[in-house]
Amino acid sequence: MISLQKIREQFEKRKLVDILRIIWKSSRRWMMAAVVLVIIDSIFPVLVLFITKLVLDTVTVALETGADLSVMFDQVLIYIVLLAVVSILSVIFRAGIDYAYSGLSLHVTDYLYTMVHSKATELDLASYEIPEYYDILHRAEQEVSYR
Repeated sequence: MISLQKIREQFEKRKLVDILRIIWKSSRRWMMAAVVLVIIDSIFPVLVLFITKLVLDTVTVALETGADLSVMFDQVLIYIVLLAVVSILSVIFRAGIDYAYSGLSLHVTDYLYTMVHSKATELDLASYEIPEYYDILHRAEQEVSYR
């Protein structure tokens, strides 16, 4: 027997596929740019953790072995500069992601407006005289920009 939960899951998967299809049709370039930027941006937190680990390992080894602190300081300084560079790159990529999302949003909205208008032109004039059809069309035009 099919449960209500399985039906919901299938509906959600289908809805997600439809949404992705609309986004892909509206602007492949903006979607690919956003995906690539998000993938690259996801590497930065791992780099920050790895560089922080290197700093801690360097300090720990220097303190345990009694090594020259000036050499340890030089190595730690290099790692801190690397952390700063990674942080700046992360901020730059985050701005790029925001820009890509904005462009993608504009293209998807424009695509959906075009879809609504093309469907509206397919209706015959009698449909515009029926209040229910006109209300549906009006609601669709209003909700395109934020749905």
